[in-house]
Amino acid sequence: MKIAIFFSFSFLLLAVQSQVDYRVIKVAGQITVQRTGENLTSGSVFSDNENLRFGSSNSRAAVINPEKGRFVIEPANKNNFAASKSNFIPGLSNISSRSGGTFMKNVFEIKNFFKDSVLMFDTTFVVMRLYDYPVNDSSFFFITYINNLEPINKKLVNKGDTIFFIPEQIAKIDGNPIEINSIKEMQLFYYQLNKPISFVSSFAPVFVDEQIKTEIGIILDELKDKSYLEKFEAVEAYLTEFYTAPDEENLRAVLKNYFGLRN
Repeated sequence: MKIAIFFSFSFLLLAVQSQVDYRVIKVAGQITVQRTGENLTSGSVFSDNENLRFGSSNSRAAVINPEKGRFVIEPANKNNFAASKSNFIPGLSNISSRSGGTFMKNVFEIKNFFKDSVLMFDTTFVVMRLYDYPVNDSSFFFITYINNLEPINKKLVNKGDTIFFIPEQIAKIDGNPIEINSIKEMQLFYYQLNKPISFVSSFAPVFVDEQIKTEIGIILDELKDKSYLEKFEAVEAYLTEFYTAPDEENLRAVLKNYFGLRN
C-alpha cells in the first residue's frame, strides 16, 4: 500500500513538474479554458495540459513562457476547430526593424519608410536630412486624413531636421480630440513657399494604444531576467508579427521612456 501511494505521489509530482505555464499576451477571437469555462484574455495564465476551446477557425492567441519563449496558439484542425487540440506555433524571431530607419538620407528612404502601415508611438520621430525637402519656417511637412468625409490637414512639428508625429496633436480638430483609431489612412505632403505642394506617400497608421502597451508590458515582465537585447528583440518580433514592423530607434525610446528599459 505504501509503495502504491509512493508511486502515485511520484507520478503526480512528475506531472506537476512537467507542466508548463503560459501567460497570454493577446487574444484574437475567443479561446476558452474547457475546465473552468473562462475566456483567455491579456494577462491570463494557463498550463499547457489544459484543453482549450476555440470560438472560430481564426481564433488565436500570443502566449509566452520565460524559458520556452513566445508562441502563437491556434486550432490544430481548423475544419473542426470546436473540438480541435491546440497547436503551439513558435513566434517569429530575429526580425529586422522597419527598413529605412529614422535617419533619412534620400527621397527613396522616406518613401520606403512611410508606406503600407506605420507603427505610431506616443511620439514618433524621423530625421530628414534631405536636400530635396529642407525644413524651415516656410518649408515643412504636413499630413492629411479624412474625418467625417472632410479632409483634415496637420502641419508636423519639427526641431531642426527632426520631424515629429505626435498622435495627441494629430487627432485634434479645432482643439477637440477625435477617436484616433478612426484615422485609417494618412497622406504625407511637403510644402515649400512659392512651389507646388509635393505628395510624398500614403500609409496606414497603427497607433500604439494602452492595449498594445499592456501587451508589451507582459512580454517584458515575463522576460525580466533576460538581457536587454533579448527583451528588445522579443518585443520587436511580437509587434512585427501582430501589427507591423516598428522602427528601431523609436522602439528603443518607448522602451526607455515608458517602461524604464535601458540598454
